[in-house]
Amino acid sequence: MLRDKAYARFKQRLFAGTLRPGQFVSQRELADTIGLPIAPVRDALKRLQAEALVRIIPQRGIQIADVNAKLIRDAYELRSTLEIHAVRRFVERGDFEALAALDAQMRSIAARATTRLTDALASEFVRLDFRMHETLIDALDNELIADVYRVNVDRILLMRLVNRLTRERLLAATEEHMAIIDALKRRDGDAAAAAMARHLAAAFQKMMGVA
Repeated sequence: MLRDKAYARFKQRLFAGTLRPGQFVSQRELADTIGLPIAPVRDALKRLQAEALVRIIPQRGIQIADVNAKLIRDAYELRSTLEIHAVRRFVERGDFEALAALDAQMRSIAARATTRLTDALASEFVRLDFRMHETLIDALDNELIADVYRVNVDRILLMRLVNRLTRERLLAATEEHMAIIDALKRRDGDAAAAAMARHLAAAFQKMMGVA
């Protein structure tokens, strides 16, 4: 459906940087940007507003979600609720072969980033980062949680548009990931949950630096 295509194209333009957090646009401008008629764009906006990616403000237009302290707090509180639960359950039902592969890739990225962080390496890390967290969520085998989680991922991606990954943060995050993985390998749910809590707290503090 054109509505779904408009929704997908909006997110493509947003995460590519064509649309900017906090920017105001009219429906006509937005339709031109994503290359579709106004009617399906208007329908897509209802879903985007429900997911907090836009705000429709009478007399002003459409505001792309702004990255502010409240959005960061809300998104990371939700992340913590879902992912600390997921990491405990992973001990019971997780795919440990997939986890081992992620561990090896994470260690490779950390080794290559010790001297220099390139844009390509940063992009590789971000993809692997999300894959690791999604692996934990997918192990719950709960479609409702998965849907909520993936909407929240878009909010995290939005934040990353204004919070550039540094080499120091990448190295710290890979260490935090490996601590989570090591605890899971030992089937220690409590230690894995504590490591996840530390990881998300560090990521939250980094994000709050731009709010």
